[in-house]
Amino acid sequence: MITAKRSKSKVSKTSVAMMKRKCIKTSLSSRNRFRFFIRKLIQNLYWMTDTTDVPLGNNPDVNAYILSHKRRDKQLISLADKVVLRRPPESRTEEELTSIRNKLVPFKAFRNYSDKVRHDLLQKAIFIYYKPRKVLVRQGQRAMYVYYILSGSVQVEMDVEDSFFTKGNVKTTYELNAGDTFGEIAVLYDEPHTTTYTVGKCDGLEVLVLSANDYKLILESSVQKKWSRVRWAMKKFSCFDKFGEMTLRFFCCGGEILTYRPNNNIPVRDSLNRDISTFIIDGSCRVIQKIMVTKCPPSSKVRYALEKNQDADKVKEGKSIYMQTCLLKRGAVFGLGEGMSKHMVIAVTEVLVLAIPRYVLMKHDVARIWTQAALNMDIWYPSEEEVFKNFLQGRNWSIYKKKLLNNNWNKKRTTEMTIHDTPLSVRAREIILCDSLYSKTIQEPDYLFVEINEDERNWTVKPQKSNTRLQFSMGKKGFWEREESERQVHR
Repeated sequence: MITAKRSKSKVSKTSVAMMKRKCIKTSLSSRNRFRFFIRKLIQNLYWMTDTTDVPLGNNPDVNAYILSHKRRDKQLISLADKVVLRRPPESRTEEELTSIRNKLVPFKAFRNYSDKVRHDLLQKAIFIYYKPRKVLVRQGQRAMYVYYILSGSVQVEMDVEDSFFTKGNVKTTYELNAGDTFGEIAVLYDEPHTTTYTVGKCDGLEVLVLSANDYKLILESSVQKKWSRVRWAMKKFSCFDKFGEMTLRFFCCGGEILTYRPNNNIPVRDSLNRDISTFIIDGSCRVIQKIMVTKCPPSSKVRYALEKNQDADKVKEGKSIYMQTCLLKRGAVFGLGEGMSKHMVIAVTEVLVLAIPRYVLMKHDVARIWTQAALNMDIWYPSEEEVFKNFLQGRNWSIYKKKLLNNNWNKKRTTEMTIHDTPLSVRAREIILCDSLYSKTIQEPDYLFVEINEDERNWTVKPQKSNTRLQFSMGKKGFWEREESERQVHR
């Protein structure tokens, strides 16, 4: 009996201790939850206090707060849309997703997706805001998410071992902006990240994050189809044969196949003012160069002079001249940093091109392939002085042609037709001539002819050339008579 009582007392003491520990844990967990929510609120305070879509009221204090918290840059989606994308996927309605999908139509990352793919992507994607200088992904880390940049910038750094200096590494850096995507190559090929992604120093980063499983389920087929088309286009250019498989994957990620109709301008920069390298797969296009010229006074020998400052928007007493400098056909490339890419490129026929951002190509320009190609194009491309010289030659030719046409039109035309308007060989066919005389008229059209004796049918030719112009007329008897006042012809 005594042992039973002791055991009951021990059980009661242990149970009370366990209950106390559970209470302490629950209190700590609730406190931690509150702290977690406060930290999340502070972290997302930048976009949650956005008053871009809030109208002004009558209260001056409220209006001052609204004006001070407005975003300067244009937002694709509103504050309410961001709140929707922060909720769990199950609680998002079809109307809300349709509204967000219509607003993201001009978004560069979603431009090539169909409406169904956009809808499925927005159903699973989550809106996240990151503070400046936060490291999102490190080099060598396993790929877990795909990021779509809505606003802000991302610094990309890659550590490469230097074969010359064994102690240190070479760090190459470039930047991603709104509309770009990163992480999809590592997710699709199930490989670790080859670069480190860090948020820029300004205003933070707003992204749509999609998990690796959802990305493969929704976009794997469409992305693989797009990349296969880019691979097909790159096989038509021998310069891509010198790169490895990993580099070609980066080119496929940034590349895009576009079609331009005739007389359309082919842009050399994208919406973010970044250079684009264009490879012509099929079709032809012309390069139009603008030169600034100045009119000289009438007293000077030169009519036009080339302006020294070609970057000036307006030149006093001058005008802009547009000249076609070259014609680009299948297999040509422009936009590698050469001087030709600074001018307008207009499609002559329907053009199929492969467009790749220039920073993607230059990031992998290890053997200086693209730099050497740009230098070679600058060698044969005409300079501004040569273009101006061709302009003067064309202008002189147009003036001469105009004068020549005016002189021909202003000449007095004869109203009466004479026998001399008909060639001698044609006139000889209209009458009956013997073979010898017909051959003489063909060989020696300047010989003197005599009248025809119809009775004897004898043709005589005097081999005497006349320095004066001969005039023939059709007589009443049906034969040719020479009218000449200086000589007399006898039968």
